[in-house]
Amino acid sequence: MSFHLIRIRFLQSGRLLKELGLYSVLIVAAIIVGVYASHLAFNMQSGAVFLTGIILLTCLSIQSIRNDLHFISRHLQHPWMEIYSEYALMILPFAAAALFTANWYFFFILFACIGFIPLYKPVFRQRTMFRKMGRMISPQDFEWMSGIRRMYLYIFPLYTVAVLCCWLKILPLVLLWIITTLVVSFYEEGESLQVLRSPKLMPRAFLLYKITNPLLYLLLLFLPVLAVNVIFNPDFLLVNLIFIAAQLSLACFGIVFKYAMYVPGAKMRSNSIITGFVSMASVIPFFMPVPVIMTVIYYFKALKNLKPFLYA
Repeated sequence: MSFHLIRIRFLQSGRLLKELGLYSVLIVAAIIVGVYASHLAFNMQSGAVFLTGIILLTCLSIQSIRNDLHFISRHLQHPWMEIYSEYALMILPFAAAALFTANWYFFFILFACIGFIPLYKPVFRQRTMFRKMGRMISPQDFEWMSGIRRMYLYIFPLYTVAVLCCWLKILPLVLLWIITTLVVSFYEEGESLQVLRSPKLMPRAFLLYKITNPLLYLLLLFLPVLAVNVIFNPDFLLVNLIFIAAQLSLACFGIVFKYAMYVPGAKMRSNSIITGFVSMASVIPFFMPVPVIMTVIYYFKALKNLKPFLYA
């Protein structure tokens, strides 16, 4: 067995850590905190079931949007094993935390369940969904239109469950955080130069133009759930305020990060590793300032990167 995909991921991770420099410490810290949080969750039966579902849903989401499945099935000798080993390595640190708890058997449940994920081969149909969405979403936010059409099968059920369970303390926040992470993934492809220049704005005004509406959309989406959550759990008011601030800063980071790395027409899915760890930091108490700090850093990088395109 050659495990070509794992070797490729190791090479990509090595290059990424070199590019990040000292920021790689944050990634290592986030993984350690994530493993510890997984251990705490696996200690409880309900927490173990919920975390197992989240891990499987994450793997399934990745499988549904990856664009290398055709290449893998045509050019690699054992495509199922290649994809399975990739997901197995990805979840191993978090699944292994179950081995040191009373719910140790969830480790084997996870690795058995992810065996079905490589069998799922999404079919990308060329059809327009939600044609009237333009009445609610501005044309400048084309990322939202394409992102919702691509991921509505995940966003709508998650939001529905968040609404139905908004009287609970933690669950609605976790579901809204997953939605924010999906929203950040909308910004993984650079538009053409013609689209970039169409507002005829300088870099600073352009970034403000791109940031304003998405933050408003998130506020309108999250406030009903969080308002009911506070009514049932008034002691959670501060937690909800901090949560919404963290999610808005995460969304803002996703936008400025896109334009800090912007290349006309280029797909930037390899950058999802960084956004993934910033997303994790947005819900870990000690790391909640990280999205704000990263937004500030990449805001200035975005201004610098956009100058050659918008001043031309």
